[in-house]
Amino acid sequence: MAQDKHQVSIVRVREQDTYRALEEAIALIGGIDDLVSPDSSVLLKPNFTMGPTEYGITNPVVLEAVLRLVSARNPRHIIVGEGSGASYTSSAFRAYNVYDMASRYGAEVVDLNVEPGVRKQVPDATGREYVVLPKVVTARRLRLTIEK
Repeated sequence: MAQDKHQVSIVRVREQDTYRALEEAIALIGGIDDLVSPDSSVLLKPNFTMGPTEYGITNPVVLEAVLRLVSARNPRHIIVGEGSGASYTSSAFRAYNVYDMASRYGAEVVDLNVEPGVRKQVPDATGREYVVLPKVVTARRLRLTIEK
């Protein structure tokens, strides 16, 4: 199985303009226009394992900046998907205002813990034959994981 090459860029947020910093960071790795087109389906995966806390979660301001950036390219479908591990996912979505945020950008909100699962084979080196992933995760061409 071929390994994907990941690109990373780091920029400073100036004057609390997270959106501008995100635009700059994306430009440094070649932009997003080739990835998000009008026929694309995009899954945004924040890290809201519990709510509310300051530790180990995606800053909702960053999620909104990503939603704004992606929606400006008019993809066919945007999903914000998460499966919290330490609380009910819907509670985390409410705590971080994800439902309202997603509605502003025409995105659907999905609890990955209740999505039907799909078996996916994995490399032998993992020690498993397969993993079960939420169907919505396997069906998207572009998946963006949004870290803190």
